[in-house]
Amino acid sequence: MRAKARPDNAVHKNLKIIKVPCHRVVKSDGQVGNYCLGLAKKIKLLQNEGIKIKGNKIVDFKSYLYYF
Repeated sequence: MRAKARPDNAVHKNLKIIKVPCHRVVKSDGQVGNYCLGLAKKIKLLQNEGIKIKGNKIVDFKSYLYYF
């Protein structure tokens, strides 16, 4: 089995997988973190969803936390 196929098969067979858009993944201290399309784009996407950001950090971060 090719190396790429292993993760693909694991994801395909996992019925309980949680899908989170990558722009919503942030650091555990509330910092926005990196994004493949750039930090400004990630901040814009989060702000469009109603998230307030100040200084590359989410305002009132704990109120947005979601535990899996």
